[in-house]
Amino acid sequence: FKIVTLVRDPVARNISHFFQYPNIILEKIDSGYHIRSLRYDYDKILTSESIDKELSELFLKNMDNHSRPIVWFDEELKINFGIDVYSKEFPKERGYDIYRKSNAEVLLIKLEKLNEVFRPAMKEFLDIDDIELINENIGEKKESADMYKQFLSSFHLPEKYLGDLYTSKFSNHFYTKEELSGFKLRWSRD
Repeated sequence: FKIVTLVRDPVARNISHFFQYPNIILEKIDSGYHIRSLRYDYDKILTSESIDKELSELFLKNMDNHSRPIVWFDEELKINFGIDVYSKEFPKERGYDIYRKSNAEVLLIKLEKLNEVFRPAMKEFLDIDDIELINENIGEKKESADMYKQFLSSFHLPEKYLGDLYTSKFSNHFYTKEELSGFKLRWSRD
């Protein structure tokens, strides 16, 4: 098996996952509007005075498994392929590494460095020279983009939530202290 996978700031990953299915978000918001279509209701919902509070509560209370990104490598990759990404130091500055076992090879790329390292990583992993990275599934380009942008501009997380994710084995293995401080600052209330 040849596997290409990514690591990402776990909070950013969770927010992205939360907005992957905006119909579910809108159906759970008690805004008093019947949801006939996303396009029809976004403008009305975005003007709701309580939208920021409702979205924050939905994110923290109703999103499945906030710890998923920090346990995925142990629960999926290690169990299924015997590859332990924590068995050696990850080159945080370089932004990618390759892990090999007899049954699988894994190219692991830090999402925050994807544009910078994609070509050299693919050359090293698959010996491909002529490859283009095409960005798809971009939150800012989706129908829910306005709600997503509003959420990002006003949303802040409790210290405990950030501490749980950013002091984890996952976060400290893949990110520098400076990167983690920047992530924490971005999402904190202070």
